[in-house]
Amino acid sequence: MAALRAGMLAIVLAGIGLAVTPAADAGCLITGVCSSAPNTTHPGMGAWQYTLTVTWDTGTKYALSHIDLILTPQNSACGCQELSEQLQFPTPAGTSTGIPSPCTSTFDWILGCNGDPSIHLTDLVMKLEPRTGTNCSPGTAGLGTFTFFSDYVPVAVGEHNLFLVDKFGQLVCYGTLDGVFPGLPCDPTANEQSTWGSIKSIYGN
Repeated sequence: MAALRAGMLAIVLAGIGLAVTPAADAGCLITGVCSSAPNTTHPGMGAWQYTLTVTWDTGTKYALSHIDLILTPQNSACGCQELSEQLQFPTPAGTSTGIPSPCTSTFDWILGCNGDPSIHLTDLVMKLEPRTGTNCSPGTAGLGTFTFFSDYVPVAVGEHNLFLVDKFGQLVCYGTLDGVFPGLPCDPTANEQSTWGSIKSIYGN
């Protein structure tokens, strides 16, 4: 069973959105990990529960707008229909710290078949959208925990294979994502040409 490996998966933490190609910012911090465990809480949603934990600090006045988990179809046989059948999303997806502090911001999953136009992204995405109409929203720094489910067993992914990109204003921040992801049968073997440098080139230098 093949895994989502080099270049197959990335995360974009998109901040106050401007439809421009962002520039890199060296003063920010992004880290993340995806873990797994047998599903004992959501019957019928898949044998495995996956938990995505992300920490961000933009280092600026710009707050987080939404999070994109990028599934790059140029290196994958997975289409939107396959992903909708092989991944299950609870409601809500999870929560993060928020502002005004202390408060809890709630997120929902959206499977973005057309990518994320706000950052000129056309790849398939698993989008984490904060709920509106509440008195709490994600801030410039925070910690979020989100879950999804699949019948497919977890496959380890190295830090060199998964990438975090935090967009806020006209800036982006790069970091690594470690852990596991479902070993989806529609994914091919690793593309050795998909490296940290090529991921960064998508979003500017």
